[in-house]
Amino acid sequence: MKVLVIDDDVVDQEAIYRALRIYPDMKIEYAENSVEALIAIECHDFDCILLDYLLPECNGIELLNQVNQISESPLPPVIMLTGQGNEKVAVEAMKFGVYDYITKNDFTPESIYTLISDAIKHRIDRDKAKQLQTDIELASLRDPKTSLGNQYLFHNDFDLAVNKYKANSHAFTVILIRLINFDQILVQHGEKTFEQALKIFANRLRAYRSTDHYYRHYNGDFYGILPNIGDTQKALDFTQKMYAALMANIKVADCEISFSFAIAYAIYPFDGITREDITHTLIESIQHSQVYH
Repeated sequence: MKVLVIDDDVVDQEAIYRALRIYPDMKIEYAENSVEALIAIECHDFDCILLDYLLPECNGIELLNQVNQISESPLPPVIMLTGQGNEKVAVEAMKFGVYDYITKNDFTPESIYTLISDAIKHRIDRDKAKQLQTDIELASLRDPKTSLGNQYLFHNDFDLAVNKYKANSHAFTVILIRLINFDQILVQHGEKTFEQALKIFANRLRAYRSTDHYYRHYNGDFYGILPNIGDTQKALDFTQKMYAALMANIKVADCEISFSFAIAYAIYPFDGITREDITHTLIESIQHSQVYH
């Protein structure tokens, strides 16, 4: 455990060192003022911070506000060190994100070590819970059969692409890939084989270009957002190359499956200025597109 102690009192520094030196997993660094503290936090990763409330240039809460303003990453858990009678101040500091506090006159090696360990464990548990929530939210935006984004993620990413266009005026292309023989293959080969083939098809889309994003809508309709293709000739060249990449048969167990498909493209903002406009253009165009077998 790597701990930063921010305290200008040499006596207090020595007391903390004596309390924690018996624990071999504890590594301690010191900062005596706000400048040293800011540099240490920017240059190193700490598991926990012990912060004295009374510092030469500012108090602990003011220092926390400074760090939060300049740091791009969240602070590790902070434990406030207070003198006797400053408990009210420490409780107020907890409203600003301080994990807990301990008075300098009362801590023992066991109590300070336990408090640091609990603070780190609490942060790890909180981060795991946040990651789990993120995973759940992302899963709700994915098509379960292909792991591609679903229509809700497409709507969100389309809006993000529009915002980028407004910022830098870079047009982008949206494509629609429609599997023509979707129902026929499902009936002919059965659901299990069909789903495996569909997943392979989706993986081919995903692997074609790492900068692009693909989404499954209804049944055999797949949409793609191509962020760095902004003119008709580039879009046409792209779709022709994609035809060649997707035409190869898909082998699943003893079956060889050939999807028939068509591709249409629309360029934002030239073919529409809303998601509905672009989608309408694609659906109209796909009906007249060449079908590849």
